[in-house]
Amino acid sequence: MGQRINPDARFEKLKARAKQESNAATQKAEEGVKRKFAAQGLTASGESIKVGEQIRKQSAGSLGRRLEGIEGAQETDALRRQEIKEGRAFQTSERTAGQEFGAGQTALQRKFAGDQAGIQREFQSGEGQK
Repeated sequence: MGQRINPDARFEKLKARAKQESNAATQKAEEGVKRKFAAQGLTASGESIKVGEQIRKQSAGSLGRRLEGIEGAQETDALRRQEIKEGRAFQTSERTAGQEFGAGQTALQRKFAGDQAGIQREFQSGEGQK
């Protein structure tokens, strides 16, 4: 059988990309705010620090929601794979049970046919003696 593919790898890539994009967007927004406050001569002001914290907080919230969406899709995919696996296991058990039943019925038919042949022989040998 060929190489197995990790079904969760694509979700891990999506999560990593979301984090990278979030970090880049946060950094870009913070730099814009720093430039704005620097132009006003307020680089280390409380207001610039407060705005920077708000940007990071909003970015973290946005990233969290995005990661929740990815994880939800990952769980849905895992559930789908699990249902497929359970369905295949059920089909296999049904097939096996059917084969075993068929084999049992065949054995009963052979036994019945043998018993009938024995009865027939006894009958014929009894008829021949009369």
